[in-house]
Amino acid sequence: MGEEVTEVLLELHYHRAIVDAFAAVFGARFLRMLKPSTQREVWVGFDQGWVNTSVSTADLYAALSNTISSGGTQSNAFHLGYFLQFKVVHTLARRSRLTPTGFVAPYLRSELSVWRNPRTELSQHETLCRLASIQGAEVYYACPLLVDIDAIYEYPDLNTLQIVDVRSAPPNIDDADRHFIAFQSATAVAPQWCSEPHPAKGWRCSEWTRDETFRPRRREG
Repeated sequence: MGEEVTEVLLELHYHRAIVDAFAAVFGARFLRMLKPSTQREVWVGFDQGWVNTSVSTADLYAALSNTISSGGTQSNAFHLGYFLQFKVVHTLARRSRLTPTGFVAPYLRSELSVWRNPRTELSQHETLCRLASIQGAEVYYACPLLVDIDAIYEYPDLNTLQIVDVRSAPPNIDDADRHFIAFQSATAVAPQWCSEPHPAKGWRCSEWTRDETFRPRRREG
């Protein structure tokens, strides 16, 4: 995927299809959609979310920020939440020391943000891991595997969006090296965390939202 395609453009492209998918599973009003500003995203890590909550949006962001900052695992601000962080996927034409074992070129990868923000003293990845440790929070990287970039102008195909569970990441991801989510191809999508290869837990978004085995399930609480 070309450098000119940004996370914001990809998020906008898939937005309608993801909204429709969540509405089909939960109903149109059960979950509140969240789209944090750039300033808030630094503190909460995600760029798109769906949450079942009874508090105001401002109070919810404040509660999430405070719980993440303190490393807490409980929050009374929401009952259930799904949080996505979009990542641009690039095609690598050659192998390097960062290529996962067993991968052949060309392959696909998304780079993780592992450098600490001076305001929060956490990286984006650390922030997402802390969010994922909060009870009721489901946190994922969203990696679009678009072979044909012209597809950005069409209604989004959720088969091309790979959802990777942040909780499947190994604990040694830090700023001592660059780190990625890697895919051998757009069709053989079993993801790997790297630089040190580690299997990732992931699904196509179409499976995640529609298939009874994978999709988010409505919970009362």
